[in-house]
Amino acid sequence: MAMALIVDDDPDWLTLIDMVLGKEGMGTMKCTEGRGAFDVARLEHPDLIILDVFMPGVDGFQLLWQLQNTPETQDIPIVMVSSRDSAMDVSWGQRLGAFTYISKNASFQELAPLLAEAASAALSAAAQDRMHEA
Repeated sequence: MAMALIVDDDPDWLTLIDMVLGKEGMGTMKCTEGRGAFDVARLEHPDLIILDVFMPGVDGFQLLWQLQNTPETQDIPIVMVSSRDSAMDVSWGQRLGAFTYISKNASFQELAPLLAEAASAALSAAAQDRMHEA
């Protein structure tokens, strides 16, 4: 079973994202702040990370940079899910290495299929990368 790490300081979003990924057959781990999420990612090496931007302490962009520049975590696909969704934010997230960037400013009915599709695509891309490396 694929395992995702969800990083968001909002318990409602943690629950919603967990439900979407659960329906896709994924297990989840949850963190509410960036520092702890970095340690979990390094130690547990999830198949996917769903990452918010606005968080106390280390924000999502800082955590994304840290994950992409650490050998143990640099190959984990990361999907950014944030209410901070200006063109500059999306571009910055993608430049830092996010697989994709989804706005929380949509309704849950619109967001759920986008998140499920992004998670599936990120996992497929990561699997193809591993096959090419082998």
